[in-house]
Amino acid sequence: MTKIAWKLRRYFPSSVDVTSSVMSFSYFQGRENYLDNYGGGSLTVTLNNQTNVAQYFTFNSYWILAEDDTSSEQTFWAQNVVFNDYPGNTGLSTITVTLVDVLARNGRNVVTNHFMGEIDVINQVAGLFSLFGYEIGDLQGSIGTTVAAATTYTGSMLNYFNLGCATERGFVSFFDDTVFFAAHNSVAGKVSGFSFTRNATSATAISYNAINHNKAGINFMNNVTVSSDSLAPQTAINTNSFFTYGNAQQTVSTINAQTSQALGLAQWLSKVQADPEAERWEVSFQDISQDQTITELFVETLMNQLGRFRRFWDLVYRVPGAGSDTTVRVLIEGISMNATPQQTDITVYCSPATYYEYFTLDDSIFGILDTSRLGW
Repeated sequence: MTKIAWKLRRYFPSSVDVTSSVMSFSYFQGRENYLDNYGGGSLTVTLNNQTNVAQYFTFNSYWILAEDDTSSEQTFWAQNVVFNDYPGNTGLSTITVTLVDVLARNGRNVVTNHFMGEIDVINQVAGLFSLFGYEIGDLQGSIGTTVAAATTYTGSMLNYFNLGCATERGFVSFFDDTVFFAAHNSVAGKVSGFSFTRNATSATAISYNAINHNKAGINFMNNVTVSSDSLAPQTAINTNSFFTYGNAQQTVSTINAQTSQALGLAQWLSKVQADPEAERWEVSFQDISQDQTITELFVETLMNQLGRFRRFWDLVYRVPGAGSDTTVRVLIEGISMNATPQQTDITVYCSPATYYEYFTLDDSIFGILDTSRLGW
């Protein structure tokens, strides 16, 4: 029996619950790879349309996907409906509906010649997303120390959001109708205490049925140039990696206002991204196989305000031929789901926590010299 009792209901322009008509849905939010830009999340739902539920999915109507037994929910906006009608209306007619999340919905807005003053990155991006006449949902964040240059911007909000992410180098999570943008110096305290395990599920561990991992390979960098429109390019080279693996050059476009911070970012990236042996992970599991407590906690991680404090998980796996398990700490970058009334299949996409390590005094995990990197 399914452990996650999904509900799909319209919130605006009027309240309608269509859960009983849902046949299946697919969901994606976040990103698969640390190097990817964010594109916004999507929810694609197939419904029984024998009672004409299609009438409720008007363009940009406001929908909520929620877990029935918790306060966890995500907001989506209807974008398109595809009909599969049975001839003569004598058989099963269905619809497939495409909905998008707050980042995709608000991010596609385009502004022209909009001035933004010199301020910290997250406040600047949040201000752009809250412009009168454009605001849809919310963008919140922990205030960081990285300063964004004053600019007069023309372009999409999503493009500027990704420039902000490339500059701040924190992480992003989602809940309700909100994007949460964490500053790179606020990652401490976001360790969940939960794990993905090859062993039995428990109240603190999800038992996976598949695990895939990929080495960074050519997707690493030891010669990094940070390019900002307001500054001269700043370059840093990790000499150990450079002479061991050869030149792996990368230019990163940012909105930095300060030369010292742009150089610090180049130095930091050339350290944490300099290992071609570093691995990213894909972990798959089914809700029906899990302990109920950890299932609900995971859903909170996925779509509850508390989730922004639970992004780092431990991953336990067995190297082929080894006699004991290996544990690595990872950060959840993105999540995909395929659900039916019977079960939910989930895949989480993870980066190594070392990509986010920023030295924090007095922190038991991110304050240890020689494991964390001094940041800018």
